[in-house]
Amino acid sequence: MLLLEGEIPGVLGTIMHFYVPATYGLQHPDSITADTFGGYDTCDEFADHVVRWARSVRETLDAKMKEERELAARGGRPPKS
Repeated sequence: MLLLEGEIPGVLGTIMHFYVPATYGLQHPDSITADTFGGYDTCDEFADHVVRWARSVRETLDAKMKEERELAARGGRPPKS
């Protein structure tokens, strides 16, 4: 898969490139161990953890975007980082 990825122009540095190494374990399931899932007992427990994490990231980003939109609507500018 990594070799194929290298043949497709514009893939490196994109989200598609992220999925290639991220799915390595799915390509080689015999290499998956309990340590692969950070101590979670099952894939489902690990997946639940990832979903909770992704939701919390989304909520944080949504709240930040809302703050910036409200500030802009009042004529202000978001603080520079």
